[in-house]
Amino acid sequence: MPIRDIISVELLDQLKVCPKTVKNWICQDREKPSHIESTCEAVSDAGDDFLIYMRQNKYLDDDFSCGIKWKTPDGEWVVLARLNGSSHIHMNKLDGEMFIQQCHIHQITVE
Repeated sequence: MPIRDIISVELLDQLKVCPKTVKNWICQDREKPSHIESTCEAVSDAGDDFLIYMRQNKYLDDDFSCGIKWKTPDGEWVVLARLNGSSHIHMNKLDGEMFIQQCHIHQITVE
């Protein structure tokens, strides 16, 4: 079942607040063209799988982000939240708010 068919405010609220336990303490570093990414696996008490990731830009020392993904029942990974550093300009597509060289947070919504 696609994420658009199961997503709701209640589900998102539940995923945000449910206790999560890291089940794989060995973070794996992956070299990508623009950044290095480390990940750790986590699981909720209800059995939901999560992936916590951290990214460091290879060219800009102050460009760092981290986030958390949830694995849907279909096996699709969906980003619940991403925290970005201040290395770029960002505009919120929902309300038009501009973040100029500021840290900002992206959070999934039903929209």
